Amino acid sequence: MRKSLANRYSTFWTEAASANPANRKNQEMKRSILALVGVCAVAFPIYSLGLLAKDGALDNGGTFSPDGKALLFHSFREGKGEIWEMDLTTLAQKKITAGDNNDRWPDVSPDGQKVSFISTRDANWEVYIIGRDGTGLKRLTDNYVLNLGATWGPDNVSLAYAEHRDGEGVSDIFITNIDNGKRTRIAENGLWPDWSPDGRSIIFIRPESDETINVIRYDVKEGTEQQITQGLGMVTSPRWAADSQHIYFVAPNRAGSQTIHRMAADGTGVTDIGAAAKMDSMPTESPDGATFVYGWNKEGNDDLYLRNLKTGDTENLTGQ
Repeated sequence: MRKSLANRYSTFWTEAASANPANRKNQEMKRSILALVGVCAVAFPIYSLGLLAKDGALDNGGTFSPDGKALLFHSFREGKGEIWEMDLTTLAQKKITAGDNNDRWPDVSPDGQKVSFISTRDANWEVYIIGRDGTGLKRLTDNYVLNLGATWGPDNVSLAYAEHRDGEGVSDIFITNIDNGKRTRIAENGLWPDWSPDGRSIIFIRPESDETINVIRYDVKEGTEQQITQGLGMVTSPRWAADSQHIYFVAPNRAGSQTIHRMAADGTGVTDIGAAAKMDSMPTESPDGATFVYGWNKEGNDDLYLRNLKTGDTENLTGQ
């Protein structure tokens, strides 16, 4: 059952990982899944200050620094995916990674010093870490599979990520130690992990059928997992809220359009926030719980938007 289910999605995931993000004529869903999976946790640039690109930058993967003062994200404004950092006060930005490669889906370590991402700089999608100043690049995975969606644990040395073995059609979640390289498989048939701020749980998505993707919560201490969504259809982009008690995600609303939702960590209290989204919008809450950032293409370009949770006001951060 495990292998046949994963095989159903094998070509889909691989196509997403290798697709050209510059081809803006692709169907919206295929483009979203591209960033969602094979593209599920990548991108970072180095040194270079200025204002953010305005046109066709394909910005996504926004994530806050632990102090909430900066936003890290990936952008294709220079033709290849790179990781960027924006000062949320001045809106100045700098590249963290650079080169003739695709870097995507950054995540910042709890101490604010390092960034994890995935990259094709060594031909395959592998997991890397780098300092926020662009130094100390280190490759963490070295294999023939697609390594996707690296997310930090609370100890600053543990990373959870997904391995997709295309030939077998299998995707599993692993935790690796960045210092000694030791890794442990914690879940089967999973993609796009996100570690809770309190360190107790990891959520990820699990494809169940052609119409259903569910969110699974893994208890790090107990080593157990629980399906926490039911009957919501294709649920994607699950991200923990700052309080570790709530989860954001993207799912179809009653009209069938993709919107951002929020629920309690046990899957109850599902609320449609009302923000139009795409499958890889990755809604990520700020450390103070006042706003969340997400990717959207409202104005014809893929930009990052900041939404105030109290007022509902939304600001385009990267396409102004």
